[in-house]
Amino acid sequence: MDTKQVLKAMTREEKAALVCGTGRDSTFSIRALPSLKFVYGGFGRGGVRMPSAFALACSFDERAAYEAGLEEGRRCCASGEHVTADVPPLLPFCGENDGGRYRGFSSDSTLTMSLAAAYIDGVQSTGVGVCARTTLYGGALSSAERALLKTALTGDGKAKCSPKALFVDGAGNDGNYIRSLGFKGVTVSELGTVGDRAAALAGGVDLSMPGGENEKSGICNALNHGRIAGDGVLNDSALRVLELIDETYDDHEYGLNETERRKKSVALAEECAVLLKNDAVLPLSGDRVTIIGLQAESLPTGGEEGGKSACVSLVEAMKADRRVRFVGGGTDMAEEALEQTLPDETVIVVISVGSNDCFGNPRTRDLDEESLELIERLEESDRNVIAVIAGGGEADLFRASAAKGLIYAPYLGDGGGEALKKIILGEISPSGRLCEDFYTVDHGGERRVMFPFGYGLGYGNFVYSQIRMGKAGGKNAVLLNVSNDGRYTAADTLQVYYTDESGEKKLAAFEKIKLRARERREVAVTLPRLGGISELLVGTSKSDIIATLSVENTGSEITPRQESKPVQKTAEQSGEKIYSLNSALGEVCFCGAGKALVKKVNKLALKSADNSKDRALMLTNAAKRLPIAAAVALFDGAVTMRAARAAVLSANGRKFKAFLTALGIGSKH
Repeated sequence: MDTKQVLKAMTREEKAALVCGTGRDSTFSIRALPSLKFVYGGFGRGGVRMPSAFALACSFDERAAYEAGLEEGRRCCASGEHVTADVPPLLPFCGENDGGRYRGFSSDSTLTMSLAAAYIDGVQSTGVGVCARTTLYGGALSSAERALLKTALTGDGKAKCSPKALFVDGAGNDGNYIRSLGFKGVTVSELGTVGDRAAALAGGVDLSMPGGENEKSGICNALNHGRIAGDGVLNDSALRVLELIDETYDDHEYGLNETERRKKSVALAEECAVLLKNDAVLPLSGDRVTIIGLQAESLPTGGEEGGKSACVSLVEAMKADRRVRFVGGGTDMAEEALEQTLPDETVIVVISVGSNDCFGNPRTRDLDEESLELIERLEESDRNVIAVIAGGGEADLFRASAAKGLIYAPYLGDGGGEALKKIILGEISPSGRLCEDFYTVDHGGERRVMFPFGYGLGYGNFVYSQIRMGKAGGKNAVLLNVSNDGRYTAADTLQVYYTDESGEKKLAAFEKIKLRARERREVAVTLPRLGGISELLVGTSKSDIIATLSVENTGSEITPRQESKPVQKTAEQSGEKIYSLNSALGEVCFCGAGKALVKKVNKLALKSADNSKDRALMLTNAAKRLPIAAAVALFDGAVTMRAARAAVLSANGRKFKAFLTALGIGSKH
């Protein structure tokens, strides 16, 4: 339609009605104009549910976020919905990571805004509009959020978030601020934040929700009595609402192919699950498996509780390929599992964290005590145990890491059970990476990172070389050669960090790299504009840095000042056992340097346990279950990383290199 001509023919009262919603879900139908239907609710609501935003963040994959957005757009079309507010915020959370946070991607701004932009593009490719949130529940934007919002809306980075509408605080001036950044869409008040509609209109709120007749009268009265100078502001807001109607209204009926959506849910879930530990127990090779835990029959999906589910449980999925015994939950499950399982039988223990849906209590992060005791007892009996942590948010995984295999499954949606089955059996390689730091509490009561942001394992064997600065598409980029020398098609996520003025390490860019077995490729990771930095850190997690590039930053240009020596780094384990700092401390006890490391740990444990040998043994055994890097961090520098690297080198048969490393001679790599 010709929106300007339609606006010209409207009366003041009709324009005022147009910018005031009728309830929380729709706009007024004026003349022959259709009413737009807005949709609110839980992420992943209705029908086949896709992975949650938190799970998509673990994918580190913009394509996956786009596909999830595409499916949300198609679902809206089928339901006759024109604008969806059922989307993750395009800004990360500020402050403490709790309080409903599962609706968002991550607390990292680069990861969040990149995936939010892709998700929004996916939704809006169907013709459905996105009304995005800048903050989770509304309220005035902080200065930090304002800076991030400018970056997101102007594209001053890798991705530009371009929603057709944006929620703002209806009691402030945020609408005008957002407009000053060049946002051309409709600003919508967070529900219930408008007290004075005329003041909100002057503050830049185009559409008030829930609105109503009183707000319409308030605008007209303000214009009649000069509280609003002229109709210009009203005309501008009404025109933008008309343009939103024109761009998003479609009265066609769409049908959904639930079978295809289920396949998509599985494919997306495959990208999101994170393998955290693998002591040569995965992929599963045996024919017999016991699965324990009620959540194995109903994985937390992240959708609204009570909604329709097309979920295939982990138990059902595994039964299609293996001889499966399922032991439910309850007080007797430990004894039953120990009695029924054979010593050579693999046991999968599924533990949930948080509630079933994204709106549950996110502060409930403690793992089930009975399940943790079961893992420890099974490990003591020398059974192969795989722990699956299902749900959302960070949890202390220290005791769960007693298992030989540890998989994090963050609200994977209805495809989670089948995706986990494929990972466990080696049909696909896990490729998810943690979108948050996961902490544990050390023997001194301090919180320490156990599994860092960006961390995750797979079944490939990635080698990186010739890491250097360069250009790609006219932009600054980190260039490198990558090969997958393993036997599996797999993926790894390369991450580029920088250190800001406060000394904090921050993500600048990332690239998910998928390679077939024995495939080699040159990869370019394009960089945003960065100011005031002197070096870039290239790694496969926030803690696993494989190369440092010194740079000279002149304005928006980053030019190499001194390239680092090319570093080859095995990022993941292949079928042949390769030990790394991610291996459990107890795995390297067979070699001399490993025994010395454990002896040092035991000595420190004895000291911290006030010379109680029983407590010291308990602490030592717990430390032996940790990844070597985490065990070293647990003792706050008293155990050196140099000794840890020497133990790893010795375990891999590089004894001379281990000897030199122990003496502090040669590269730390």
